[in-house]
Amino acid sequence: MKKLVKITLVLLFTTLGQICFATSFSSLNQKPSNDPYIEFKNWQKVAAQEMNLSSFENAVISTVDSNGQPHARVVFISGVTPAGFIFNAFTNQPLVAHITANNKAEIMYLWNQGKVYLQVKIDGIVSSDGKANLKTGGQQEGYNSYILKPTYFQFGLITKNDTSTDANYVHYQFTNNKWQLSTSQLNYPKVKRTN
Repeated sequence: MKKLVKITLVLLFTTLGQICFATSFSSLNQKPSNDPYIEFKNWQKVAAQEMNLSSFENAVISTVDSNGQPHARVVFISGVTPAGFIFNAFTNQPLVAHITANNKAEIMYLWNQGKVYLQVKIDGIVSSDGKANLKTGGQQEGYNSYILKPTYFQFGLITKNDTSTDANYVHYQFTNNKWQLSTSQLNYPKVKRTN
């Protein structure tokens, strides 16, 4: 009898887990938005509500130095506006030297829960946005605000199991002064999408 109860409980919790996984990511649109900024906000909402994440300010920014060597570091994204992704840096940091030598950069967010990962990559051109305000108020000499103006977005949902990795992507390219949705097929394994 104890064995039967144990098996029943295991089956019940396995079924509940499958139901929860099947309803996950249901707030992502069936068809991606034509605007990558709206899609970014949708993915943030999914990460907040369905992955229980509360902080979205940290991202990895990748740059290339004057010798062509790649560099990556975590930055605090202080704002996302229609003009781009804003971050702050001291002018004497290597990051600033890199974007002075080559103003192309990539920002990447990676949000995960268990075997499910949401990844957002944003390529663009970095420019100075003037002196940055410190958290404590005021400004400090040599502490500037920078903005990455996107030219490309990639949204990816990656699921892993014991034998394989399945990645699904949506790409946006900025061409002819407008955003082009270049890939719109998302096949979410074991995930039922609803509107």
